[in-house]
Amino acid sequence: MGLQIDYFYSLTPRQFGNTIKGFRIRDEIKSKETWILARRIAFLVLTPNLKEHAKELDLMVFPWEEKTVKILAEKELLEMEEQIRISEAFFARADESRRLKKLNT
Repeated sequence: MGLQIDYFYSLTPRQFGNTIKGFRIRDEIKSKETWILARRIAFLVLTPNLKEHAKELDLMVFPWEEKTVKILAEKELLEMEEQIRISEAFFARADESRRLKKLNT
């Protein structure tokens, strides 16, 4: 952790525990950033060889991202359903106006 010996001995057990916890969190974040960078590099290398366009998260989802990916997928699904409802309403109004024009003529 790189603590100086005088600082180490001046810490209470709770302060030392918090220091260890913060160090582990920082180390975990660094590790995640490294894995994400490796995935991005792999994605950029593979992109020219893919037949279809893919998203970076389609290739590999890390365990800490699974919840986020599920939320994004649900959001996209809801947006698509909303777009379908809007287009169905639009075409229903268009059909109704065509039917009314035929009746008036």
